Amino acid sequence: MKRNKIYLRIEDYIKENSELINIKHYTGREFLSFYNTKIREINSFKYFDNGLDFTYIDDVYFFVLYIGDKMVGLAHIQKSPYINKTYWLSYLSILSKFENKGYASKLTEYIFKWFSDNELQFETSSYTEVGYLKLKPLFNKLSKLYNVKFIDKDKRF
Repeated sequence: MKRNKIYLRIEDYIKENSELINIKHYTGREFLSFYNTKIREINSFKYFDNGLDFTYIDDVYFFVLYIGDKMVGLAHIQKSPYINKTYWLSYLSILSKFENKGYASKLTEYIFKWFSDNELQFETSSYTEVGYLKLKPLFNKLSKLYNVKFIDKDKRF
């Protein structure tokens, strides 16, 4: 009989069980039908706006990070109406009990790779105070790593 291993650090668990982490992206239309089946789960994300604005449904994408079948992270990008081939990050949120474990970094890296694969530019909309401290350096690093043009905004929170 095989015993379950006990992990003292979540980082060790993630390293040994990385196949359990999965990230998917959805168009606005795909997310709308997905939203209707996962409404309760999705509404638990900190920055998610329950009153989804579907005016620009064809100009948005959602990125979801799963651990197994549990939604742990959610990000939303929207096409800029001002700059061609540019998307804004509207929000990136990790469920509170999974924060500070590297999931936001994994989700952000996936988004930057997606930008690179699709030859798109990335622009921030604004930051929360925590986002400014944690995400801005990550955005700069990933923009260089994936050769994605990063248009930064002043800090506003």
